[in-house]
Amino acid sequence: MQQNVVTAARIVTANVSSGPWQVVFADGPDGRRTVGLAGPENDVFDGVNRVDDLCEMKERDAKFIADARTLLPLLVYEVDRRDAEIARLRRQVENLTAQQPSAPAERPLRLVS
Repeated sequence: MQQNVVTAARIVTANVSSGPWQVVFADGPDGRRTVGLAGPENDVFDGVNRVDDLCEMKERDAKFIADARTLLPLLVYEVDRRDAEIARLRRQVENLTAQQPSAPAERPLRLVS
């Protein structure tokens, strides 16, 4: 499952608008507060040049935002899982090294992360 999560994240992020994005708040002419997103080239929305422009979010960016709520916690879990595995392997190498202090130093055990 772990590789599937990473693959899914790569697919979702492959075609989204360039970032970083920023949240933009504006008061509309009717007094309602609106929230939008802007990218470095105003490319998160189709045809937006100003905050008060009428615009529609690009479908691929909307899908990215929706999928992020599911994928982000899974990716954080995967990072935590891999960190724990690296720590376990480091302890294992340390234990093996400590058990054999007189072993020749020609080829010491080493964990590359």
